[in-house]
Amino acid sequence: CTCTPRARGHAGICALFLNLIPRRLEPPWPSWCCWAFGSEAAAMRRSQRRLGGAGRAGRRQGAIAAPALVQAARALRAAVCGLCLLAALRAGGFKLEAGLAYASLQPQSSGPFGLARPLGLPPKPLALAATRLDRPSSAVKVARSAAPFGDLYGTRVPEGHDSTVIWLHGLGDTGRGWADVASPQLRERLPRTRFLFPTAPTQPVTVNMGMSMPSWFDINSLELDLFNMDPPGLAESADYVHSLVDRQLEDGVPKERVVLAGFSQGGAVVLAAALGASAGVSAVLMLSTFVASTLPQRLEGLPRIHWFHGEDDATVPAEWGRQGHEVLQARGAQSSFQTYAGMGHSACSEEIEDISNVLVETLNP
Repeated sequence: CTCTPRARGHAGICALFLNLIPRRLEPPWPSWCCWAFGSEAAAMRRSQRRLGGAGRAGRRQGAIAAPALVQAARALRAAVCGLCLLAALRAGGFKLEAGLAYASLQPQSSGPFGLARPLGLPPKPLALAATRLDRPSSAVKVARSAAPFGDLYGTRVPEGHDSTVIWLHGLGDTGRGWADVASPQLRERLPRTRFLFPTAPTQPVTVNMGMSMPSWFDINSLELDLFNMDPPGLAESADYVHSLVDRQLEDGVPKERVVLAGFSQGGAVVLAAALGASAGVSAVLMLSTFVASTLPQRLEGLPRIHWFHGEDDATVPAEWGRQGHEVLQARGAQSSFQTYAGMGHSACSEEIEDISNVLVETLNP
């Protein structure tokens, strides 16, 4: 399937499609797809030879026959790809929509770092960050991108504004992706709380073949050294979170009335921020995430950490989160760990309800 530039392009799209599926399709689907693309390319070459080598009368006849041959090959390729799509859906759901992914009614999300498994990288798929819940939009863009970071989304400043939740998305997403967390129901319970959803800078991600996407820090390898990573870009993203916290201070919201939250890669950033200049915030919410920064030996002054993780998370295993929780506890931090049966690298209504309760208890006791 690499006979012509067009066929190579089609084959590349096919391979990318197969690698964006939650789990790799078993043979013979990949080989069938490539065979279908190759058949189309061969039909195109054959029709070109027939038209090029015939006389005027032959070319007139070939002009009728050749498109029919190519169309038949294209129909075959479309049929095989259609069957491949059905197999993909049955294998676990298709999860791709320009940085926001959906599988049935439950959002799926980003992984150790968020993105779909790079071509040729085994064994665990990295699913695209998808975070939108089935609720009406509640946030608007409140600031244009401040290079290198993207647009800042948030709810409008409420009357009597006295607390803020700063929520970071996962790899490949934007601040808009998690904005629906600030549902009207939650804002009724927290009438003086503002929600902010910043967007990561768009930059190449090494582990995903250098593709550029919103990313809080670079990922060089899938071989993680938990608790001792400090990847490139993590400190800069943590500093950006500090600047958002400082902005709240300028608006009259004290640091102890600020909650930091993050999903997957975003969770690693908010923990790093809480370890630094943003120490003293009210709480940190860690959703399906892991520790990516070097931890001090003693953490008594750290704000309370709340972990939320799916038991069936194949992207960032729950064990990674549990290890982070246990290390934080062992070093003196106040940390809780909650898991959800049947939930993968995603969010569910039960989790969001638990998070809402934590926010209400923390900011509106």
